Amino acid sequence: GGKTSTTGGGAQQQQRTKTAFVGDDTWIDLFPHQFYDSHPFPSFNTRDLDTVDDGCSLHLPRLLQSFGSGGTPIDADTADNSFFEVVVAHFLGVDHVGHTY
Repeated sequence: GGKTSTTGGGAQQQQRTKTAFVGDDTWIDLFPHQFYDSHPFPSFNTRDLDTVDDGCSLHLPRLLQSFGSGGTPIDADTADNSFFEVVVAHFLGVDHVGHTY
């Protein structure tokens, strides 16, 4: 998805929404080219209640920091990453508890 804009020559081009992701790696399988910044963690082992959630807790504060930055560049893993319009964070531990215990 994204916004459509018209360039000076009248040609239309897609502008991707600046989206970041952290969490369940299934999202990357479903949307392999959607995210400017992504931190997927393996989610297949339903007895592992910590790996995905620990990864979310590690990366989410930096990703959320960009919302209050007013477009000011922040420390990031990608070069073109001054702010995000959308951050998807998929914690998984509680879901795994429900399926396993």
